Amino acid sequence: MSAAFFQRLLPIVIVFAIVITCAADLAEVWRVAPYDKAGGWAFLVWLFPLIYAARVQAEDYTLLSLSVVIAALSQFMDMHVMAHIALALAVVSIGPGGFFRWVWFATAFAWMPLMGYVGSKGGLPPLTIHIARVVWVLMGISWLFWHMQYRLKIDKAGGHLLINKS
Repeated sequence: MSAAFFQRLLPIVIVFAIVITCAADLAEVWRVAPYDKAGGWAFLVWLFPLIYAARVQAEDYTLLSLSVVIAALSQFMDMHVMAHIALALAVVSIGPGGFFRWVWFATAFAWMPLMGYVGSKGGLPPLTIHIARVVWVLMGISWLFWHMQYRLKIDKAGGHLLINKS
């Protein structure tokens, strides 16, 4: 492994260590809270675009820094939702940029306990919230993977869209 690889990777590892520590309550919430039991599965599905992100190497260090600031504020203010937002920001900051990043960030709501809270205050039963989580994350991830395929077709054609008419 080269020194440049470690120079690129070390800040990302440090940020993730901080952010994951601040959002450590997620595992317990997903295990115990009746409205949030499907959140862990939604989170795992939500992470699928990282497979694509590993090939792109388009880290946004501004978002990584912002995620650390938000995670620190979450600890000072004792607001877990801020730690969850910081975790989502940290993850999307290592993925492809542009509109893709913000759509992926919007789908993070599907795994956050905030969705269970909003649904419970809206009078929805837990099963409805579980289904909504799965639908929300699958719709978002499906769009993201479609978009990635579309982008790859353009890149392979040298900036022109390849259309398969068969």
